Amino acid sequence: MIYALGWIAKGFVQTITGVFAASTFHSFGSIMMRMPLDTMSYQQAADSGHYIDEFTVLREMAIGIGRVVILVILIPITMNFSIGSAFFIAALVSLGVNWLTRYKTQE
Repeated sequence: MIYALGWIAKGFVQTITGVFAASTFHSFGSIMMRMPLDTMSYQQAADSGHYIDEFTVLREMAIGIGRVVILVILIPITMNFSIGSAFFIAALVSLGVNWLTRYKTQE
């Protein structure tokens, strides 16, 4: 939730001081979001007992492909709207990742 709010804050930034404040808030939210997600991912790899290296490589490839897909989606959006719209879309995506993490940890 804090990570998504960081993206929203970045969408409204107007000054250099605001950039630093929003970036600090966003980085703090990133740490809070990534810790349970990374823990869950590496715990799943350790529980499998084998193919840990392959799991890590496939995970990193999926992250890279996801970044490319988001970039391809955001290019036409930012050409038609302001760059701030990309931050609001990123906030929605991060809320989705946060929801997915909570859903997977409850199972």
